[in-house]
Amino acid sequence: MGVAPYGVPKYVNVILDELVDIKDDGTFGIAIDATIELKKRALACYQSQLTHFDYLHAAIGLNAHRSLALGGKAGHFAEAFHALPLADYRRLYYGLGRFL
Repeated sequence: MGVAPYGVPKYVNVILDELVDIKDDGTFGIAIDATIELKKRALACYQSQLTHFDYLHAAIGLNAHRSLALGGKAGHFAEAFHALPLADYRRLYYGLGRFL
C-alpha cells in the first residue's frame, strides 16, 4: 500500500531518506528529477510571458539551486515548501504589508 494511511507503510523510509528533506522549522524540499521534463514542457506553454523574461531558465535554475538543500538526496532538481500553522501564516502575511 505504500504510504497510504491503511496497511503497512513500505516506502516511508525510502521517501524520507532519498526524496524529501524535512527541517525542524517546517521547510521541506522534494526531489523532482522524475518530473523536471514535464515541468519544462508546461512552463514552455506560456509563450507570451516567456517573450518578456526567460522564466523557464530561471525556474529550472532555482530548482537546481534548491536541490542543494536536499544534501545530495536523489538528484539535481527540487521544489521547496514551508509549512506553517494558519495563525503563523496569517501573522507572516499581514506582517509583510509593512514592507510593501
